Amino acid sequence: MTVLRTVVFLSVLTLASICSAGGGDTKEWNWTSAQFAPCQGIGIGGSFATHVTALVQDGPDGSREISSLVLRVSSAAFTKGSAGVTATASIAPKTGASREVKLGRPTKPAIEPKQIADEASPLYLPENEKLVFPKAAKLIIVVSATVRTNAGTCSLGSSKKEIDPF
Repeated sequence: MTVLRTVVFLSVLTLASICSAGGGDTKEWNWTSAQFAPCQGIGIGGSFATHVTALVQDGPDGSREISSLVLRVSSAAFTKGSAGVTATASIAPKTGASREVKLGRPTKPAIEPKQIADEASPLYLPENEKLVFPKAAKLIIVVSATVRTNAGTCSLGSSKKEIDPF
């Protein structure tokens, strides 16, 4: 069921992005953060997985542009309480200042796949936001996850991933 849900979600994301952005390549990046944080009422369940899907297009002068980005986080610990996730996406150029964007929930009604028990609500690149990467720049994703139970809130840790959008 998860595979079908992912395929449908990516199809809708890709179609919407192509219609609004005029093309591009859908890229995916996945990684696991094994923190093994001890959480009261959960045990040692601090690991979480991050899944990022983005529409990456060629920009002027050899740059790359991301006009659509979705971040999903899953953890077995989320089945024991309420998931909390924060994330940022940054442009890290070889030279010059970096730029950081906070990912968030949609501000307008959105069609999303049904959330499953071990997944937090997806986070998105803000509407009308675009990340433009000069040649050789990197995409940096920083994710922090928590789970809230009757015993309190437990941090599952943070994860930082450097991605080559080229």
